Amino acid sequence: MNKKTKITLRLTAIAIALGIGAQFYTNYKIDQTLQHFPYHLRDQLTLNITQKNKNFFQRELSFILADAKADKTEIITTKLTAFPFAITADFQLPTKLVKEINKKLNITIDKNTINSKFSVIGDYLQSNIITEFRDFTNNPQSFEMNLNFASKTQFMDINASLTGLKYDEQNEIKNLKTDLTLIPIGQSKYDLSELNINVDKANIYLFDGENTHITLDNIAYDMDKKLSPEVYDLSGKLTIGRSEVSSKNPDNPDNKTFIANGITTELTLAEVPNRLVFSDIKHYLNTENLNYAEAGSLLLNLLLESKNTHFGISSTETIFPQQNSSLKNIDLKLNATQNENNKFQLETSFNFDNLDVVENNKTTINKFEHHSQANSINFKNYVEFIQFLLKDKQNNPAGTEIKQLSEKLNKFLENYPEEINSQMKIGTFSNEEIQFDHLTINSKESLTPDDQYNWASQIALEKFVYPQERLSISDVTLNLPIELTQYKSLVLSYLYSYALGYDIEIDKKIKDSFKKFTLNINNAELSLNLGSTESKLLGRITNKFNLNLPLPEKEDKLLSTNNYSLIAQYLDKINFENTFTIEKSLVDNQDESLSQSLLWQEILQTIKPFGELNPYFVEDEKNYIFNIKQKNNQRWFNGKTEQQLIQDLLQQELPAEENNTLDVVPETVEPTTMEKE
Repeated sequence: MNKKTKITLRLTAIAIALGIGAQFYTNYKIDQTLQHFPYHLRDQLTLNITQKNKNFFQRELSFILADAKADKTEIITTKLTAFPFAITADFQLPTKLVKEINKKLNITIDKNTINSKFSVIGDYLQSNIITEFRDFTNNPQSFEMNLNFASKTQFMDINASLTGLKYDEQNEIKNLKTDLTLIPIGQSKYDLSELNINVDKANIYLFDGENTHITLDNIAYDMDKKLSPEVYDLSGKLTIGRSEVSSKNPDNPDNKTFIANGITTELTLAEVPNRLVFSDIKHYLNTENLNYAEAGSLLLNLLLESKNTHFGISSTETIFPQQNSSLKNIDLKLNATQNENNKFQLETSFNFDNLDVVENNKTTINKFEHHSQANSINFKNYVEFIQFLLKDKQNNPAGTEIKQLSEKLNKFLENYPEEINSQMKIGTFSNEEIQFDHLTINSKESLTPDDQYNWASQIALEKFVYPQERLSISDVTLNLPIELTQYKSLVLSYLYSYALGYDIEIDKKIKDSFKKFTLNINNAELSLNLGSTESKLLGRITNKFNLNLPLPEKEDKLLSTNNYSLIAQYLDKINFENTFTIEKSLVDNQDESLSQSLLWQEILQTIKPFGELNPYFVEDEKNYIFNIKQKNNQRWFNGKTEQQLIQDLLQQELPAEENNTLDVVPETVEPTTMEKE
């Protein structure tokens, strides 16, 4: 054997050894990869692999997908052929799966093409699936999916596109595209990190009935999830270019019942514990496991344990064609932030630029704004109570034990918000009867440690016009402070007897507290300028009011019967004072612009019937005043009792000689609040 032959044999032996070594290495990498299975997606889906046949060069594999209920579906079969440092694969969809897809989606799959690239050295996987099919209407469609797996980061990027799908004569989608990223959260465990879905058009028929056809154009959904070992942040945004709801025949414009343009919905959750996921809620909304109480309870837990929750929905234009009405630039927002004491600050806002209602009484509202803020809310107690009610109403429709319900209700009211502030503004309002400009309503409510509920409202109105009566009112202000004692007992009684629908006896302690309830209004005041529609300012009117309203001792009989004597006795126990003041110029100087106003003429006749001042009114230099006061079962008019007032009237009407024969009633004048001041 010559030297050249020896070298050739040695090189051949080395090449064979290297090839065998490379083949062993390739098989080793395949085995190593297979050991990573099964892969889990947040315990909702599991991808496993079984190896049917194996030799030195080839393997037959089956990919099996299992859901949370462990229902398994074989999704792909493949034959791998291993070469030194290279792998080829022949993929197929199982015949059984193809038949199930054809049946469920009303389609006929004509061709599947699956191409994959593997790198034993570079540790990457790229796979492409193209499915050609015909939908229900026999239109040709295609579905394509691409998967990229990067070994270094362990990230999986998947994008897919669907030209369209017409499920039946009515339901269809057009041009769907989606991109998603799966990231590792442990050994062979993945979670969804990013998701983007875009659909050009969708037609949905929910039922064969009225107002059940929904058309959606230009749909885009974006989801982003940031993960850490204990918690995650989640944000989602859904935008819809146009949405229409109509009855059975959507092609007829008269059948459209709802149209919305430029819809945007957002939800953001911060620092949510990893054990809480939306898929658990979805599980209880499936038909097989339908349980609204459990789903609602899980949703409340998810929102409660988020450090910050933001929800928003808006639309550039919302139209109700059958009512001939529309809303422009509507915007609703809710934001809840948790502090270090596990209490929340809750802010809500609702705004729109314009509301037009043409049907019946044509109405227009411009620049509506509402904002409220509640501080230090213990949502945990609220949520526990709601969860208790959801489950109790489902398990005990006839009602639960009074003791258990009392404990839950008391805990529910333990941590009432320290303060709630709200504001509402309306730029302009008009209909066929009235118009007003620049209305502002501010309110503030709180609950004191001694169980007194305080609510105060301040209302300001720049201008109010009543054309039919030719009245114009301007610079309106109203201050209304209200105090309720024994507030918790009042709420408990209401919840027991009415809101919750429990047919049970209220315990004695709550009843006794409820009997001590009082309602107080201190220094309420209404003030306004009265003018005519010709913009002529005439004068000022004010009204001051105080009230002390105790709960009647025999409230059960009073509320359950038509015993008018009991009602009269109760009304006599109410302590109140009302002072009405009107400038003399409004009454004495008759304005021609108001001569046709029936309402104003009624007011004038009340104050000065037949040109004479009503005896229930008194006057000072500038004003006519009516004061009525009731206290301790006695009533005074302008500081005089009703008996004294009648005596004065009789003395004025009788001749002078007869006046002397009348018995004079001793005067016990009760000073009015104004006189005291």
